[in-house]
Amino acid sequence: MQPLEEHITHGLYGALIIDPKEPRASADEMVMLMNGYDTDFDTENNFYTVNGIPFYYMHHPIQIDKNRLIRIYLLNMLEFDPLNNFHLHANMFNFYKTGTKLIPDEYTDIVTMNQAERGILEFSYKYPGKYMFHAHKTEFAEKGWTGLFLVKEGTNQSINENLSVTSIRKYTDYSTTDFNKTTGLVSTGGVN
Repeated sequence: MQPLEEHITHGLYGALIIDPKEPRASADEMVMLMNGYDTDFDTENNFYTVNGIPFYYMHHPIQIDKNRLIRIYLLNMLEFDPLNNFHLHANMFNFYKTGTKLIPDEYTDIVTMNQAERGILEFSYKYPGKYMFHAHKTEFAEKGWTGLFLVKEGTNQSINENLSVTSIRKYTDYSTTDFNKTTGLVSTGGVN
């Protein structure tokens, strides 16, 4: 569809995660889409974000438990700028380029990506507190691409482990067939 760059800068993209046959280690997982917005149609971005809203994670930090493995599926969908990057403060992460291997390619605190490049970051924090993450291009950070992790003393239990198609279905009155038709999701086992 033409003009492609306008569709991309207005959010016509997404992430598809395909897990390996041998599962990765248990972790709290999240997707981060790095992007920008050209709000005046001059083919230059006016705002930069991760997951769509400038400065959102500065005002609403992502809460994680200390010592809990965090896995970020990172995708750069920035249009009009050739590069974007992700920098993690006070920590290092294992980086898996393209996310297609089980062995990390790098151990670093910053990764730079071209448009449509993707990868997986894995890390954990040892101490509670607020830790910044942001683009390392100053213009991007000043125009919205910056956020915080709030590391808390926790149970070391995944915040996601109770979320699944099966757990959602427990709280509905739908049969399996109606549930699948209504949600478009395919149940993966558990409760019949």
